[in-house]
Amino acid sequence: MGLGLAVASLVHASPNSALPMTVTDAGTAIGRLQDALLRRDSDALDCLAVLREDDAGDGWLFALHEVHDARCGGDPDTSTVRARYRVSAAGEVSV
Repeated sequence: MGLGLAVASLVHASPNSALPMTVTDAGTAIGRLQDALLRRDSDALDCLAVLREDDAGDGWLFALHEVHDARCGGDPDTSTVRARYRVSAAGEVSV
């Protein structure tokens, strides 16, 4: 249940990528979350990063953080959480 930066930048993924129905690892869970966010808004991940917060028994918990750097602006010493998500082993994404 370690914390760690799962993905630094998610803007290059395709919303049409073929993902397995079941999710067996955190990397696939991030892909499922990314796919769901991009289907809603193609710019949804611009200047955002995903931090894996915890393993949830039958899934994974992630926080969507704002990126503050020269390109995105903002205070580089802060990392505001925009939303938290859970990805179940069945591939379901929930807020």
